[in-house]
Amino acid sequence: MKKPLWVGLVILVVIAGMSVVAWDISIAIKLSGYVGLAALILAALFSGAFIDPDSRRVDMATEAGNQ
Repeated sequence: MKKPLWVGLVILVVIAGMSVVAWDISIAIKLSGYVGLAALILAALFSGAFIDPDSRRVDMATEAGNQ
């Protein structure tokens, strides 16, 4: 199996464990939402979604490609 799947399963088990110990399902709902939001923000940061489109176009025009 893939490593990201294992990381997700570990996070799921930790959140479920915290919810069972506290005996409150809202903890699981809130924490899973926060983890999902953090994952989306990190994915956007690492993919360059917040970079100005003009600077990306300049980078692509000035890089030497394999032609």
